Amino acid sequence: LVQNLETLTTIVENTDGTFTYTDEDGGTTVIDVTNLESLTSIALNPDDTNIDYTDEDGVVTQLDLTALVQNLETLTTIVENTDGTFTYTDEDGGTTVIDVTNLETLTSIALNADDTNIDYTDEDGVVTQLDLTALVQNLETLTTLVENTDGTFTYTDEDGGTTVIDVTNLETLTSIALNADNTNIDYTDEDGVVTQLDLTALVQNLETLTTIVENTDGTFTYTDEDGVDTIIDISNLETLTLLAQAAGNTDAEVTAGDANTIATYTDEDGSAFTINETVTTFSQNDTPTSSDPNATGEITYTNEAGTTTTAQVVSADANNSIQVGSDGGAYFVGPTIAAAGNVAGDGSTIASFGTSSITRLNTGDYRINFTTPITTGYVIQLTILDCNGNCPPAGGSNYDDPGISYYGNDANGFNVNIGDSDNGASPKVDIDLDFMFTIIKLP
Repeated sequence: LVQNLETLTTIVENTDGTFTYTDEDGGTTVIDVTNLESLTSIALNPDDTNIDYTDEDGVVTQLDLTALVQNLETLTTIVENTDGTFTYTDEDGGTTVIDVTNLETLTSIALNADDTNIDYTDEDGVVTQLDLTALVQNLETLTTLVENTDGTFTYTDEDGGTTVIDVTNLETLTSIALNADNTNIDYTDEDGVVTQLDLTALVQNLETLTTIVENTDGTFTYTDEDGVDTIIDISNLETLTLLAQAAGNTDAEVTAGDANTIATYTDEDGSAFTINETVTTFSQNDTPTSSDPNATGEITYTNEAGTTTTAQVVSADANNSIQVGSDGGAYFVGPTIAAAGNVAGDGSTIASFGTSSITRLNTGDYRINFTTPITTGYVIQLTILDCNGNCPPAGGSNYDDPGISYYGNDANGFNVNIGDSDNGASPKVDIDLDFMFTIIKLP
């Protein structure tokens, strides 16, 4: 009986973005949804104050943000409480409780747990049940429409036939988001075109500024958004203390063993306290006398109690080579090494100190110059490399006893000659050979 009485309806998606609906009598209706979507846009007006919203019909609505920004600039808050009231806090910190519980009457409608009745509860709490059993049995035809996960819908008709309805190409999306530079708002329209709304000029135009500046008299000047100045005086909040140096108290006037007032401390109540210092002294005898033209160099230490202790810089023992100079300092009296060096046969320096230059003049002859001229006399010590019985350049047993000597010595340096005379059997032959030297400066 049901199969005989049941009429079938279908809905089919066409390739041009429309749908064809066939009713129970076989009549068809084309549903065109391509013209349902229109484009809207939002942009910052050139006056940097309004935002222009263009609707689907091209009508422009201006949103003036002046009052909004000025309203948001003041520090007010409103908080929802757990008892159905709201607490409003104004700019001065005052709070007002707003009770809206007696303004609203509530009704509700919900499916009963039996999945058969709908329960409607009116403002007085009276529940009326609507039994849908007969209604569903009278109206129900076995069709379903299920949303898929890919943005399409599957329609199943009374005969079990399925039609996939793809609506992904019908919807265009717009988005608006704050750019990562925290300066621009990026609006993306339905075509994916991004328009940036630079809020810099808008904020600068609508922003009201306040400043607070420290003055030189201990006060602060606060300037509000309207340019009105308010002086904040905090001078009466601070208690002062004072620390002052005692008049006429200088380092030259402080003597050992005396208690000297170096400063006076005054507290917040005006009470004064003196700060005394005890001092020690440290001195050295660096003044020559008729008996000792180089002074003694003795060091004297005096503690806070006036007790003195002396320390000797140079021992008075006999044969001491350390003496006291004219400034009281100690110095060594005796021979010192003024220069030394190790020279290769080709005249290059292997190591040296106290010399400004070392030069090979010709075969077997060298010149050593001092960094600082020596005018008080010096001793030259020379040593030569053992050539193991085969001295250059002749070689052989006849040249096995080289000798070294100096000549041309003056305050600036000296010369060195190296040669071999075949044990005196023939004239001396100059040769190049490694040598070392030491210069001892006499006192």
